[in-house]
Amino acid sequence: MAVIDDAVDRIRSLIIDGHLQPGDRLPQEGQLAETLGISRNSLREAIRVLEQMRVLTVRHGSGTYVSSLEPAQLLEGIAFAVEMMRDDTVRQVLEVRELLEPAAVRLAVQRMTPAKLADIRAAYERNSAQTEIEDLVRTDLEFHAAIVRAAENESLNSILDGLTSKTVRMRIWGGIVSDDAVHLTIDFHRKILEAIEAGDAHLAEATALLHVGAARAWLDAYLVEHERPRADPPTSRRAASTV
Repeated sequence: MAVIDDAVDRIRSLIIDGHLQPGDRLPQEGQLAETLGISRNSLREAIRVLEQMRVLTVRHGSGTYVSSLEPAQLLEGIAFAVEMMRDDTVRQVLEVRELLEPAAVRLAVQRMTPAKLADIRAAYERNSAQTEIEDLVRTDLEFHAAIVRAAENESLNSILDGLTSKTVRMRIWGGIVSDDAVHLTIDFHRKILEAIEAGDAHLAEATALLHVGAARAWLDAYLVEHERPRADPPTSRRAASTV
């Protein structure tokens, strides 16, 4: 594995140093293996690793190419990693979101345009009109996604999108323990929207922080009460206090 790890590092260095640009085709296998001082088998393994990391793209019959290296592509593995986390460690996911999402809201306000604001307002209206749990969760995700897109930061967008995937199931659980969850969620969304419409970046950021913090506080209380969360909680028509 040390030989393969070294080969991976050397290929990455070629990209980082600019010798290989996004979209470039790698040299022929024999030539590259000789340049790196490794066997062809080790090179193939290194390429396989970098392909899984979305750094390289193998086109059969054409060759191996450097990927676009866009944040959305390189960071898509976050969602998979988060999904593999145990339910009792999802608290860590919310802690990360508590750090990042309010900042995304602040950036969104600072970079707001009429078109972006219209998208956010439309997402809020769709969310507030729902009554079924599945539709509430879906439109809640759309509301937050519209805000993060408005921040115009692809890396931040990709990270938060990956972190969001794990919380869907948690949101459904929230409906079991919170009778007023729908009202609280929509109220938080309304306050965030009002702050965005007012152009108040600090208020929007603070409100988003309270929103995510409320969800983390619920999760903390829930995990204290239930040593091991149920894997398949019953479906509830009440929505979670979502984030």
